[in-house]
Parts: sequence; C-alpha cells; structure tokens
Amino acid sequence: MRTVIFSLAAGAALTACAKDRSEPAGDTQSATTATTAAAPRERVMTVTGGGPVIQILPGPDAVADSAESVIRKAPPEKQKMLRMLAKNGPFSDKVAVVNGKFDGTFWDRGNSGNDSVAAAATFTTQDGAHWRVVIDRVAPQDEGPMDPHWGGVGTDVTYHGSTGLGLPLVPTVRAAVTYYGMSSLYRDDKLVDGAAATHVMLTSQARHKSKGSDFAYTCWDCTKFPVEQLHLMLMPPMGKMYQVPGGILHVMWQKSQGTTRASR
Repeated sequence: MRTVIFSLAAGAALTACAKDRSEPAGDTQSATTATTAAAPRERVMTVTGGGPVIQILPGPDAVADSAESVIRKAPPEKQKMLRMLAKNGPFSDKVAVVNGKFDGTFWDRGNSGNDSVAAAATFTTQDGAHWRVVIDRVAPQDEGPMDPHWGGVGTDVTYHGSTGLGLPLVPTVRAAVTYYGMSSLYRDDKLVDGAAATHVMLTSQARHKSKGSDFAYTCWDCTKFPVEQLHLMLMPPMGKMYQVPGGILHVMWQKSQGTTRASR
C-alpha cells in the first residue's frame, strides 16, 4: 500500500489513501451529483484543453475570506492546514502564461467500481522546462465523507467552495467531470514521478480577466459561468517537491471543451 498525496498539509497537502498505484481500481461508488448516486450506466467524457494556458504560482488564496465559514466547520487539524494554504498555496491569483495541450477521456461507470481514464498533457512552466503527463490510473478510494473521489471519476457535480466537498479554497464550481488518480510525470523527457497524484476537473469558469489582473478568481459562487476551465494538479510525494515554485504543479486551460456520451 502506498499513500497518494491528494491533500496539501504544511506545504504539501491533499492526502488520500489509495491502493498500490500499479493495482486496478477497487470497489467504490461514483456519483453524478454531490449527493445522489450515479445512474447504472456508463458516462464517457472526452476533454480537450484550449485557450490561454496558465501556471498557478504560490501565493495568498483569493477566496480565503469567503471560505472561512466552511473552514471553521472542519476539524482543528484540518483548519490549521487550510489556513496555512490560504496564506501561501497553489490557489493564488499569481499566474504565469505558458503553453500546453491536454486531451483525455474519462469513464464514469457508476456503481460498478470500474472507472477508468486515458489522458495526456504536455506543457511548459515559467522556467521554460517541458513537462509531459501520462494519466492512466484512477484512485477510487475517498479521502473521507467530505472528500469524495466518486470512484475515481465523477460527472456533473457541484464541488469545492461552499459545498463542503473538497477544498473550500477553490470557488464553488460546476464540474462536468472530476478525476482523481495517478500519472507518469516527465520533466524535459526524464521521468520524475512514476505515480504522481493527479487531480483533473473541467468546470465552470472561475478565473476571469479584470482590471489590473489577468486570470484572477473573481467569484465565490462560479456555477453560473460556462463550463470551459480545465484544471490539472500534480502533487509530489511527501518531502520530494517538484522543481517548480511551491513544489506543486497547477496548470489551467481557460477555454476548454468537453463532450459526453452515455450508454447502458
């Protein structure tokens, strides 16, 4: 068994226990909403990243004040972790415009416990390094009741922010697809992590251009905006931060597309 890092604590958070990263997905449920079990059918989401690509740099969290009411409901240790992240974490308004591509297909198989993924991304970072990500494994086990993985792939969920699900340091968004799993991560064609903890979402737009700031969080409830923002986060093993500011890779495609098909 190996601990998959999905929570950030003291600078390296988002933890969740999962099976050995080379094992197939186990038996857990997916959901099509935050509170309702998925229909007994397969939903397939194909996602293509598009528009400006940005790398999120460490800094103060822009929605920390709005998130405070949610943070106060968390256990004391989690409150401490969230407040540390709010001061200097990977959800800031500090960004660098970079280049990149993302293409992937996500299979939400409802209650079967057999969600799967086939996706790949390439991007540069602020320092000019070239990164490649091969996303091919799911992490089906939930971190806890308020930190669901939906069996590895969830579709049509309202997430983060005020929902009480996931980190409140991200605004409330509608997610056409949300994924937790593992990938192989390469930097300048060299493998740096064969089982990088990976989170992907295609959500309603939460970052906008505003006066004096590009791609800043400008809403707390972002559910009314078009679903077009693709999030990719890669979390390193404890004590082995990636070679980027803050040690965590957080990249977004601002004008992305997703198509869904469903079958019994």
